[in-house]
Amino acid sequence: SSHGQTRIIRKAYPEDFYAKMMEEGYRLWAELEAESDSTLYRQTGLLVISEEQNPEFQALWQTMGRNRIPREYLPAEEVGKRFPGLLLQPGEAAFSEHTAGVLYADRALRAVQDCFRRLG
Repeated sequence: SSHGQTRIIRKAYPEDFYAKMMEEGYRLWAELEAESDSTLYRQTGLLVISEEQNPEFQALWQTMGRNRIPREYLPAEEVGKRFPGLLLQPGEAAFSEHTAGVLYADRALRAVQDCFRRLG
C-alpha cells in the first residue's frame, strides 16, 4: 500500500526467500527504532483464515515451518473460542503468526530522514 499511517509487516510468506528476508527486515527496523529513539513497529499478530486445503494456505504454513517462524494452527472450533466474532465454515482453518504487526510509516520516514541528516 502507498497511503495511510501504517504498513503491515509479517514473516508469513509462501516463498522461502521472503520469509528469510524478513528476519533481517525486523532486525533493521529494531536498529532504526533504537537509533531514532522512537516506536516504529507494533506487534499485533496475524490471523490467516482459509479453506484448510487451499494450496496458498498450505504453502504459508509449510514455509513458516521450514524457516522456524513461530506459528500456531487453529482449527475452526478454537478460532470461535478465541475470537467469538469469527465463525469459520466447515473445512476452514486458521493459523496465527505472532510476530506480525504494523510499521508506523510516517514515523519511519521521519526517523530515516533524521538519520540521513545526522550522517550528512
